[in-house]
Amino acid sequence: MVFLVACFFELIVVWNCRSERRNAFRVGFLTNKFLLLAVIVSVFSTLAVIYIPPLPVMFQTVPLDLLEWTLVISLSSLGFLVVPEIFIQKIRNNNARA
Repeated sequence: MVFLVACFFELIVVWNCRSERRNAFRVGFLTNKFLLLAVIVSVFSTLAVIYIPPLPVMFQTVPLDLLEWTLVISLSSLGFLVVPEIFIQKIRNNNARA
């Protein structure tokens, strides 16, 4: 589960990293076709490690049940809280004080 949370969290954060001033919901998820393709390939590759033989044996993974998937999605969704507007504002405030 930790593997999936880490992978999916980073795939969510990458959407917010596209702009220093606006989050993913303001920029839009379909504006960068290459990023969209990369995220889709990454999701399928990550799922392959869990569900396509012999990869689960090689990576020592097991399929998840519905409760575990709910936890993975919930924790991964916290990546949307990494909002660039907040971090850039903090950096600017710290630089102004220095």
